Amino acid sequence: MPSYLIQYTTPSDVHAAHFTLDDDAPLEPQVRQVIEELRLQGHVLRGGPSDELAVFWQGQELDLRQSPRTLGVRASRPLELRMRPKPVASHQLIGDRYLSRVSYAAVLLGAMAASAVWALGLLVHDLPPVPASWQHLAADGWFAALLGVVIGGVVSGWEAQHTGTPVVASVSRGSLVGAVSALLAIAVGALLHMIVPPGLLALPVRLLTWAGLFGGLAGTLQWLHQPSEERAPGAAFLLGAGGGALGALLFNLPGAMTALWQGLALAMGGACVGYAVTGMRLRGARALVELEASNRRRVGLLRTRAFVLSSREQIPLRDVRAGDRTRPAYGASAWFDGEEVIVQPLEDPRFEAAPVSVSGTPLVAPLRLGDGETIDVGDTRYRLHVLRSGAW
Repeated sequence: MPSYLIQYTTPSDVHAAHFTLDDDAPLEPQVRQVIEELRLQGHVLRGGPSDELAVFWQGQELDLRQSPRTLGVRASRPLELRMRPKPVASHQLIGDRYLSRVSYAAVLLGAMAASAVWALGLLVHDLPPVPASWQHLAADGWFAALLGVVIGGVVSGWEAQHTGTPVVASVSRGSLVGAVSALLAIAVGALLHMIVPPGLLALPVRLLTWAGLFGGLAGTLQWLHQPSEERAPGAAFLLGAGGGALGALLFNLPGAMTALWQGLALAMGGACVGYAVTGMRLRGARALVELEASNRRRVGLLRTRAFVLSSREQIPLRDVRAGDRTRPAYGASAWFDGEEVIVQPLEDPRFEAAPVSVSGTPLVAPLRLGDGETIDVGDTRYRLHVLRSGAW
């Protein structure tokens, strides 16, 4: 078991001593043992009678219920024991289910991308309701490839934009994956067209082709962008396939408004792909913090950000218009304890300090917050959403 350097402050001085900790055991009982050993040596941590113990590593408070290995803590950097004021309850509001603006933007962008391809397709070729010949299948093929390229690029670009990863590389990967998925789906449709007899079975073939097209797009793009522990390509495929199948039925509605039905059908499929890639990651989250305003002005959908809060890690909140890349301006960190969000001042010499206020009151000690409250970090405003049933 490794030996950790543990720093602590008594009323008279700052001290440091080495203690052996088990990397695979929860921190709380081990830290309590350290405190007991310090007490036997005559050392008492500086703090008030109502304060509670906190453990920090590299400026971040640690969840004592987890092990050092789970938290990514290494013995090469010291641990710091600190007494801090207990979080004070602000209010305990819990909201109902909530559709994040990030998910809403993804749905709109997916639908708009598909609609743009539909508008371009109308200028070049009039797609038949049901493909009855190889010429129709060829038209479907290039149209499907264009759908894959545009929807894949737009949805991937948005996912990179709101998560802070390189946009150009993400757009390129998404367009390539989208084109391959679309061509595979249309190849399966062509194979089915060769096998089944013409006539009434042409509509089921198109249903399967569209389900494969949008299901493949949703599943592969979701797998491409989400971390391994959050991937659900099967569920994403089913969502995209369902939207594609319903879109294929809408696509074949008769009447003088055929072109309009086609546009609505494609928009439905694109919206499902957008939600599968971005919205499914936030689905079920009990606590979210969203970027609402920057430089004291509300941000539009394309500039919004959303962070899922949990007990696994603390999410640092920064003033997006202050500081620079090497020394950004942070002011607070937030996490969710299962019932309420806890926000506390962030003290880390690596970052430029930013003033923080909660619902207009300066933040000087940890607070327990509820649904709808605002956190101002410099000129940037965040809004909390604490939900009873989770986001959707």
